[in-house]
Amino acid sequence: MFVKREDLAPVLVKPYAAQFPDGTKVKLSPGLPVMPTASGQYSVPVLGDRLRLSIPHASVGYLYKPVQVTDPVAPAKIVRVERNTLARLGELAFTVRGNWLAAVPAKGDPARVSYATRCLEIVAQVPATAVRPGSDFTRAQPVEAPPPPRHGAFVIPRGAPLATQSGRSVAVAAESIEVSDPGTGGACLDLTLRLVRAAAAYATQTRQQRLCAARDHVIRTD
Repeated sequence: MFVKREDLAPVLVKPYAAQFPDGTKVKLSPGLPVMPTASGQYSVPVLGDRLRLSIPHASVGYLYKPVQVTDPVAPAKIVRVERNTLARLGELAFTVRGNWLAAVPAKGDPARVSYATRCLEIVAQVPATAVRPGSDFTRAQPVEAPPPPRHGAFVIPRGAPLATQSGRSVAVAAESIEVSDPGTGGACLDLTLRLVRAAAAYATQTRQQRLCAARDHVIRTD
């Protein structure tokens, strides 16, 4: 495809790293999107947060040579940082707004927490009281498998697309779902969704959602 040159987004074209006296550090790989600011620094996205770093202008451009990158090793145990926590990277302070999951830090206050992706690695300082067990975030509820469809029943097969009543496709069936006779208009399901927020200040919410499968995606079991 073709795009106008002025529509190209600036990216990091050379590796960038900085380490600070307090033990915090940041490391960026080529290809990471960056945005210039009026102060001459560059804004770097991190899980919904924005860091302003003094990246050399010569390290930013529109073309870069791809380098081989590897996925970081996932830690065996994780913690999470409370949202709206003030974190520090050297003298830079920023507010944690995303779901920041990190390896368990060494004991101490402030705590040094790390976050790593294929293109970015950060070690920042946060108050020790803002560090929570990772289990507080991963509060997945057990889900029972649906019973097998009866002989001669109508089912939405596994993998069939599910759409809202307005026709917007938003999901697929994870397992075969038995439904009533769909007729010519397809089959619909009324679902209860639980929304669990990572921050303790937000209560768990439940919502009702009606999803439908088109008639040609409903089959009858033999």
